[in-house]
Amino acid sequence: MTDIDIKWLARLSRIKFSDEELKRMQGDMVSIMELMDSLKSLPAPDDADFGNAAALKELRADEVRESYPPELLVSQSAGRKTEFGEGENFFTIPKIY
Repeated sequence: MTDIDIKWLARLSRIKFSDEELKRMQGDMVSIMELMDSLKSLPAPDDADFGNAAALKELRADEVRESYPPELLVSQSAGRKTEFGEGENFFTIPKIY
């Protein structure tokens, strides 16, 4: 990763780092990436199905439960929009660059 990548990740995470911290983070990220690359060379069990997340753990059954009315949630949002008429309320979030 380059310095720009680390600065971009910090900005995306909304974390401010000093120049010294950015250099340390650069080294940490390189170490993490090297570790991830080394894992590729390890043998995987023949019965491993890493493409199926459900095979990795037991999932709970879906069940319908009571929830808050959408209108109540949207009415409390700072970015609410009601320009499309009744029943079409929504809210917006800031775009992340």
